[in-house]
Amino acid sequence: MRCSPVAKPLVFAFSLLLIGDVYQPCVSFQATTSILRSTYLKASTNSIETGSSSLQTQLEEEISFVSRPMPLYIEDTDAYGVMYNGNYIKSYERALYEFHTKRKKREKKGSFVLVLDDSDFHLTRCTSHKFKSSPTLGSRYVIKGALVNNSKFENSNNDDELLEETWSLEMIEYKDPGKKKYDDNKPATVYNTALVTITAPTTKKSECISSFNNSDDDKEEKRRLPMLTKVFTIHRDEFDVHMPGVVPLSTTLSLFERTRSDSLGGPYQLRRMQEEDNLLWVVTSLDDLQIDDTGNKCVLQPGDELHVSMYCTVKRKGMIIVCDQEIWVRGDTQKNINGGVNSDNDDDSIVLAKGTCTICAIDSIRGRPTSNIPERVKALFQ
Repeated sequence: MRCSPVAKPLVFAFSLLLIGDVYQPCVSFQATTSILRSTYLKASTNSIETGSSSLQTQLEEEISFVSRPMPLYIEDTDAYGVMYNGNYIKSYERALYEFHTKRKKREKKGSFVLVLDDSDFHLTRCTSHKFKSSPTLGSRYVIKGALVNNSKFENSNNDDELLEETWSLEMIEYKDPGKKKYDDNKPATVYNTALVTITAPTTKKSECISSFNNSDDDKEEKRRLPMLTKVFTIHRDEFDVHMPGVVPLSTTLSLFERTRSDSLGGPYQLRRMQEEDNLLWVVTSLDDLQIDDTGNKCVLQPGDELHVSMYCTVKRKGMIIVCDQEIWVRGDTQKNINGGVNSDNDDDSIVLAKGTCTICAIDSIRGRPTSNIPERVKALFQ
């Protein structure tokens, strides 16, 4: 599921009309300030006086940022020279860590303590991940971020709460002031937006992630069955050093991508659709993406087998496919912190990650969504 430079900018606008999504841009600094001002001032013992002219400046420095310009390298792109859909989350994480480093190096420490200040913070959830356009190979972009909420303040008296915070993030075109090709009167292109939740390292137990096949009805025939389940081996380079034994978000997205590609017939069939049918499948949104980051349920090791299941809802005569996807392991592979095997749950599966991805069929010549889907492809989803 890739997208050509021509088709990508058009996909998002049409998907809003067809899917019913509502595009919500990154939460503005003014909105974020109004939400957090009272909470932060109460929590900070060194806060400046309310009404001071420097209040907004201080808040802006504490809870929002714009990253340095980032170039798009070949390693970030797909076959069409645009950013691969699973790499946006990596850029967001790099920008957040860059802001962490900037806060850490300041001579004057801030009044507010953030989850972001912990160098071992990690990304655990992502939603409203909207693909509006894409930077192209050789271009540069910046990440703009604003804090939405912070549980250290909201739940400061509850030690049982996991410490986490949510950031509203935008990937925006960088206009180099030294180059004349940019129109100063034209606003910079917003490539992508997302709400990303980061979590501090914790040993507290988290709630189990429920499977998409759960049903309120106990009858087996009422349970939702996956369209496809694939088994992949997780390798050493697919782990995050800050979350040993856990499937990170970036790896989750890669495994989801492989399963979606296989559901459409695999890489060969995707190439055939492009060359013979002028058909591309592109990702328009990712929602409710989450991982179990604690490792309390299962501690993975390189070489373990992960099952990736996909449940599909086909819309608009096959133009739109909503893919509910999840990563799970069998109960007999459950491992505790010491590497032992828990044999009490042999018949149970443990869900490690889940999320919903919406893909759209695009006519590569016209650059528009299309319901002209080959019968051989429609048959895959019947």
